Amino acid sequence: MKLLLFFLFVLTCALFVPMAMRALARQKHREGEWPFRVKKPLTKVEQVLYFRLIEALPDLIVLAQVPLAGFLRVRKGQTWHEWHNRISQKSVDYLICERDFRVVMAVELDDASHDSPTRAHADATKSRALTAAGVTLIRWRTTALPDEAAIRSIVADVRDRDHDGRDPVTTARIEPRLHVSRIDASNDASMDPPSAYHKETRS
Repeated sequence: MKLLLFFLFVLTCALFVPMAMRALARQKHREGEWPFRVKKPLTKVEQVLYFRLIEALPDLIVLAQVPLAGFLRVRKGQTWHEWHNRISQKSVDYLICERDFRVVMAVELDDASHDSPTRAHADATKSRALTAAGVTLIRWRTTALPDEAAIRSIVADVRDRDHDGRDPVTTARIEPRLHVSRIDASNDASMDPPSAYHKETRS
């Protein structure tokens, strides 16, 4: 009998405790407590490239995680909603600008997930939108980040081409000619950003 009562108690807990937890969560939501927590806007490898960009390009402005809609606009005479909806959920990892915020180029940092057909289609849409707007897009792999010298060389090429009035170039035509560092984003201690820029918030 005791064993049967114990079994019924365990079964009751298994059924009603999750229900009570969900009810409590719904109650908190109704009372105004939203289920969010803060996270870093850049992954560790994204931080590494960000700090390399700002170190290599002190005369330029480097923005991270910029929505396409923040710097692309639909040309007059076109259906705004139709074309805006194609880019409204897309962003570039980095946007490099002159000091007056004229766009120099966009940079994407691709990991293995970009090899999937779904991501490849999304990347192609993004590339097409940027090319149509005359924005140069450079793609680098997370496992082969360019060093600061390579970054300066590539950006100088883009600015020179831009001043010459030529068509925007793609990553296929601008390959790092200098050393690239091969890294493992999962466990390389060197991935930590420079201490001069790295400041943790404490809860």
